[in-house]
Amino acid sequence: MALITRTLSSATLLLLLLSSLLFSSASDLAAVPAPQTLSTPEVGTIGTCKVDTAPCFDLFRNLMHWTSTSDTKPQTFHTCCPIICGLATFEAASCLCSTFKSCFFGILIDYHWSMSMVMNFCGLPVPRHFKCS
Repeated sequence: MALITRTLSSATLLLLLLSSLLFSSASDLAAVPAPQTLSTPEVGTIGTCKVDTAPCFDLFRNLMHWTSTSDTKPQTFHTCCPIICGLATFEAASCLCSTFKSCFFGILIDYHWSMSMVMNFCGLPVPRHFKCS
């Protein structure tokens, strides 16, 4: 009888250890975060912008009246350029393009030229193959 009790105790202990191991492994798996998928925007598409680039439209309007011989840059330089310089070039171009489209109220102009003018003034390169149409 002592042998049976001892065998049951060993079996119970083994069962508890295996259960503990199994549940701790399962809880570790639940704590692993799912991998993030990154999506890249299509070239030439216009998406939503995470920053307000309306001051850049004001800069564009001021650039139309400013001459390169002027001693000071337009005041709106200080409000627009820090905004778009904090973005990736494609994102900055996309934001400027959508801002200009909304600010010109459907007037047919060369949005790409306007966007390029502001980006160049702020020292940013225009992304290759990007078309603001």
